[in-house]
This record gives sequence, structure tokens and C-alpha cells, in this order.
Amino acid sequence: MLLIEDNPGDARLVRELLGPNLLSDNTLVTIDMAHAERLKTALSYLQKNACDLILLDLSLPDANGLPTFQKLNKNFPLIPIIILSGQTDQTTAIEAVQQGAQDYLDKDELTGNLLRKTIYHTIQRHRLLLEIQGRAVELESQNMALNDFAHTVAHQIQGLLSQMVGYASLVDSHYQEQLSNQGKQAVDQIMQSGYKMNNVITELLFLASMRSETVQLNKLDNKRILAEVMKRLRYQIREHRAKIIMPDAWPNAVGY
Repeated sequence: MLLIEDNPGDARLVRELLGPNLLSDNTLVTIDMAHAERLKTALSYLQKNACDLILLDLSLPDANGLPTFQKLNKNFPLIPIIILSGQTDQTTAIEAVQQGAQDYLDKDELTGNLLRKTIYHTIQRHRLLLEIQGRAVELESQNMALNDFAHTVAHQIQGLLSQMVGYASLVDSHYQEQLSNQGKQAVDQIMQSGYKMNNVITELLFLASMRSETVQLNKLDNKRILAEVMKRLRYQIREHRAKIIMPDAWPNAVGY
């Protein structure tokens, strides 16, 4: 732990309140506390030494107010910081907490029990946060791997579907007269189901890609879209003898 405090009396008080050991949840933890009186000294120390927590006074000889915290937090964002404030800079301390400091303590109301509890809970909370962040990164990596796998499988299935529909189309084109009515219906159903499944896979791949890409809305070509829909539904249209009526004018619409 690093105490950044230029007032010798306040630094001595912190040492006395903590004592040589910190008792938390019936566990005796040895405190190794370094002390720096200036921000420059603290930054130099942190570049060379590991640190679990920082106790920071915002009023130092070479830095004052919120910029003291900001510079420290910018250079060492993974180290939790507790602000030690006086009555005159409580507002600044609260602003520091809003910008990422773990907590703040009023020097005039400081007790050994309060200081120990705050330090302990800050460290535990920060460790939990790092664990959650690490888990989030791991899950994101797993999702990307799963997404890549899904794309590979989907494209393989589409390839097999294309072969299936292709063979069915070949039978439909060249052996139509040799097929019974039941056979013709079966071939037609194979082709229809194949097109449907291929469309479903295409739409799923499109929706999956939207998770990682920014969707840009554009003016839609409604006539072209309807033509594509009619192409996909041509077997149903033929089977049910549906009549499609086109409008004289298409409404304006945006989409992706």
C-alpha cells in the first residue's frame, strides 16, 4: 500500500491507526506501507513497485485538487485509490469518487476501525471487479470463437443444401415426364424446403453479423425487395395460384 501525504502529522496518524497488521474477517494481514510526500515521488515509486492500494491526499506540494487524482488514476488505472480529505476539500473528494476513486475518508473523523474496514472492502471490491472484467473478456473471446464456428457450419450446410436443391432441380427439369404426381410433389417439396432452409440460414447469419457491426440505415428499394420475396416464395405462389398486385407508387422506407 502507498500513502501519498505531505503532512507528517497526518502520515503518522495513518500509521498509528493501522498498526503493523490489519485484521479482516479473522485473518491477520501484514501491511507493507510505503510513503511519498509528493506526486512525482509517488509516480516514480509505482513505476518500480507493485501496489494493491493507494491512500491519497489531494493537496500536495507539486499537485493540488482533482488533477492530483486524475494524473495518478490515468497512469495507474488498475490500482484502487482512497481519497483522504479534509473539511475544505470534501467536494473535490466526491468528484474524484465520481471519476473512479473507490472511496473517500474525512481525516477529521478517521478511526482505526473505519480505516481498516474501508481498506479491506476496497481491496476485496476491486479484486472482484478485476475478476468480473477478466470473465467478461473470456466470455467475449468464447463468443467470438462460437460465432466463427457457427459461420463455418452454416456455410457448410448451405453448400449441402445447394447440392440437394440442385439435384432436385435436375430431376424436375429432365425427368418430369417420368415422375408420378406423387413423385413430382416430392421433388417440388424438396426444392421448396431447401430454399426455405437456405433463407433461414442466410437471415440468421445476417442477424449474427449485426451484433459486431454498426447498422447503417439506407433508403430501401421496395420493388427489388418484393421481387426477391416473390422469388423465394415462388413455389407457394404457384401452388396456391396467388396473384401479386404491385402498387403504382412505393412508399419511402429506410432499413438495413
